[in-house]
Amino acid sequence: MARKKSKQQTVAQKELVPGQQQSAA
Repeated sequence: MARKKSKQQTVAQKELVPGQQQSAA
């Protein structure tokens, strides 16, 4: 689950939902 694409997707989602992605941070 630690792929290059996953990292970029996490950043994009974090900016979109900095509340729901807190657990994935």
